[in-house]
Amino acid sequence: SRDWSSDVCSSDLHAPDVRHGLSPRETIPARMTLSRALGQPEPRRGLDDRSVHAAVAVVLFAYVLVLRTYDVASTFLMLGEQARDWTIALGSLTDLPLLGAPSTAGGRGLGPAYYWLLWLGRVVIGPFTDNLPHAGGMTVAVLQSIGDAWLFVALARRMAWPLALAASLLIASGPFDIAISSVIWNPPVADALIKMALASALMLAPHAPLWRVGQTLALAWMALQCHLSAAFVAAPLVAGLVLQPLVDGANDRVRRVIQRAVVVVTVILVLQVPFVLALLREPSAPAGPTTAIANITSGQAFRPFFGLDVVTGEIGRAHV
Repeated sequence: SRDWSSDVCSSDLHAPDVRHGLSPRETIPARMTLSRALGQPEPRRGLDDRSVHAAVAVVLFAYVLVLRTYDVASTFLMLGEQARDWTIALGSLTDLPLLGAPSTAGGRGLGPAYYWLLWLGRVVIGPFTDNLPHAGGMTVAVLQSIGDAWLFVALARRMAWPLALAASLLIASGPFDIAISSVIWNPPVADALIKMALASALMLAPHAPLWRVGQTLALAWMALQCHLSAAFVAAPLVAGLVLQPLVDGANDRVRRVIQRAVVVVTVILVLQVPFVLALLREPSAPAGPTTAIANITSGQAFRPFFGLDVVTGEIGRAHV
């Protein structure tokens, strides 16, 4: 029998390189096609890198989870807000409120994502702790640790993984972050969801499927439902998701921008269904952070010296 592969190799050595003049993006597929034709194994460096990233992410998740939940049964903070929210989580799914937690900015949150996640944690973790309140703190710690591990994987695809690990540890081990990351409270839950949304956005390719875009938006919007401060990250993130196709300069970029805009509107409408139902049930009840929204719409939030005038005025009256 004749060895055709040797003939192909020898003819290829003397044939002109047809890959000259190709762009870098076209050269790699051309070389991969030639390797397949010659029966040569393809390099598996990407697979090895992903295995390393996955292993480090698992270790990172376990480390920060232990860091947050060590002796949580003895150190868990139990105040009025924690007792109120855990009492709600102990109820059934049909008893969960359709709005978020009461806000210091007036009204309630824009949606029930916080209570959904807290109830889910009570169902999964609660049986192992006799449904004691520190199971809620462990739920928040798990969400925070998932966000840290996911963010590491996303960063490791864009930089050296030791640097990505250092950045993730710097974020996770901040004193304030550690202090509230095992407390039944909506701000750390919003923080965890924002980490997940940022990680999901960093892993999006220009031609990512629309369900990945919807997943990223859902995480960002659920963070906004948990706490209004997430808007400072969620708003530019949503804008970036919609406008990302304009960067790659493809011919179908306008069509993809429209598709993503439709996904954004659809996801927001679906997640706000409980909010609308709550308004229909109790039209007179305050819904949403009313005071914060009023300040933003009045324009006072855009006056940088407004807060300084109030503080200096109160200090002056205190000295009189």
